[in-house]
Amino acid sequence: MAKPANPDRGLSRHTRGFWPLPGGVRTRYVGFEAVSLEFEALGTRPDLIAFEKDEKMVPFGAGLERQRKRGWDKVGSFSIKASRLGGGFITGWCVSAGYSAEAGYFFFCVGSDIAKSDDGYFISLARRTFDSIPFDYGMIYRRRLDLGADLYAVGLIAGLGHLKEKEAERRAIAKWMHAPDHFRERNDSYASHLRDVYEVNFLSPVHLTRPVDGTPLQEWVSSAPRRGVLKPFTGDRSVWKIEKSDVASVRERLIANSLLVAYQKDVPPFS
Repeated sequence: MAKPANPDRGLSRHTRGFWPLPGGVRTRYVGFEAVSLEFEALGTRPDLIAFEKDEKMVPFGAGLERQRKRGWDKVGSFSIKASRLGGGFITGWCVSAGYSAEAGYFFFCVGSDIAKSDDGYFISLARRTFDSIPFDYGMIYRRRLDLGADLYAVGLIAGLGHLKEKEAERRAIAKWMHAPDHFRERNDSYASHLRDVYEVNFLSPVHLTRPVDGTPLQEWVSSAPRRGVLKPFTGDRSVWKIEKSDVASVRERLIANSLLVAYQKDVPPFS
C-alpha cells in the first residue's frame, strides 16, 4: 500500500471517502470494471493493484494479466490506487478504492484537490455502482490523508500515534473492524447498525425501524427540525443528509439509544 503524502503536505490535505457496506457478493469482474472506470472519469489512471488481501500491490497492467490467468470468477477482493508523485517518487495516492466480499466492504476515496470529489459526486457514484456492488449501509466522510483516509473506512488506524488524548478516537475507529465478529457471535447482523453519524448516510429499511427515544428512526428524523432530511436513494435504500452543524446533536441522541457502533461499550476494544 502506498505511503501517505509527506507530513508538510499531508497535514493540510483532506480526502473525501465513500464507504458502503455491500449487501451482495456479485461484484466480480463487473464491479471491478465499474470501479476502474470511475478512476478514468476523474481524470486519473490506476497504476497499482492487488487482487487478494495478502498480495502486495503491483503495476496495474501486470496485476490484470495475472488475474486473467486465474479467472475473473475468483476475484474475492481488490485494491486499486492512482499514485501521487513528488520528485519522481510515490508520495501517496490521489484515488484509492478497495473491495472484499469476505470482509463485506467497498470504499472509494478521492483527494480533495480533485474538483469532482464533493458530496454530489459520491452520491452519484453510489448510484452508478449499486447494480454491481449493492450495499445495505454506507457513508460519505472526510479525513486527512496522513490519518489513513482509506484505512479508516475498514476500521484500521493510522497516523494517530499513542498519545492518551487520541485513545478515544483510536478506539472508536477500531470498533468498526471488530463489529462483524462481535455481532455475529450474538446472531445479529452489523449491517443493521450505524457506525457513526455523518453528513451523508445511506440506510436500509432495517435502519429506519431502529428506535430513537421510542420512535422509529424514520419518524424521529422527520418529527423535529435539525435532524436532517431523509430521501429515497435507490431501490428501498434511503439517503440521510444532515447539516454539519447538526451532526453532534443527532449523534448525541443516537449514542443515548445505543445505535452507534463507534460508541457502544460492549464492542471491543473496550475502554
